[in-house]
This record gives sequence, structure tokens and C-alpha cells, in this order.
Amino acid sequence: METIAVYWEPVIRVYGFDIRKNISLIELDVLTKHMAYWGEFITTEAENSCNFIMVLAQYIDPNILRLCIAMQNNGEVPFRQSLEDKCKKEYRLSIRIHKQIDALFFHGPHFQDRYGIAEAALRSLDHDKITLYSAGCTGTSVYLIVGNGQAALAKKMLAKSFKVP
Repeated sequence: METIAVYWEPVIRVYGFDIRKNISLIELDVLTKHMAYWGEFITTEAENSCNFIMVLAQYIDPNILRLCIAMQNNGEVPFRQSLEDKCKKEYRLSIRIHKQIDALFFHGPHFQDRYGIAEAALRSLDHDKITLYSAGCTGTSVYLIVGNGQAALAKKMLAKSFKVP
């Protein structure tokens, strides 16, 4: 017999919110068959201090993977240059760069013990007022990449579902 415990609270406690302004988001579409190449490339760039905030992989279809890489603006030009220098054109399908946007992330003590964390975060946002470029949720953290100057407003909206004790 297995017992599963679920932790629930009406307003989810978090350790705090972190806002980063003036970030760049690079969306890179690649073929899934080249994922090992991209994993090595991104790991090398991270070791070279590209100031990554978030790296997210999302399937677009079974053959295409979208890599969303959020970084401080000062890392975008060297990273893009490295893309041009080290990556053969056949390894990438397309690249989009969004500059001067914000990142908001927060961490919680019980995120792994309950379901619905990402849903609560996305439900809290008024999508008519917030431009959401990307969102990622790990076992203990939520990352939101939003439009320029919108992180403070997003944080205010998140207060419906999340609080710092």
C-alpha cells in the first residue's frame, strides 16, 4: 500500500519574487535530431558566463524543438555571435530575438508537494494587460518572461494566488 500526501493552501506561499529588467529572449527552432549538438552548445555557453536566466525546450512538432533562452541583455550579442560563429546554418531553422523585456521568477517551499502551481500563476495574470513571451515551471520555481516594464504589474496580479509570508 502506498500513501501519497498532498499539500494544499488557499494562497500559495513563496520565498519571494525576483524581477530582472532589460533581458533578451532568444527563440531558436532546431531539429530534434540535432538536440545533442544544441545541448552541448548551450552548456558551453552557460559555462562561458552568458548570464542565462532561463533555458526552456518546447516541442513544436515531433521534428522541431523550440529553445527559449532568456539572458541579461549584455549577454545577447556575444551569444548571438557565438551562434553565428559556431553553428552551421543547417543546425538551426529559425531564430527570433526579443529585446528589452522583463523576467519574473519565484520559488516556493511546497511546489513539489502540490499540483496546480503553473496553472495558478497563469490564471492570475490578466492576459489583456500582460504580454507573456514564455513561461516555465520546475519542481520549485516558476519563470515568466513578460513585456517591457510589465514584471511589476505581473507580480501585483500574482498576489491573488501567491504570497510571501
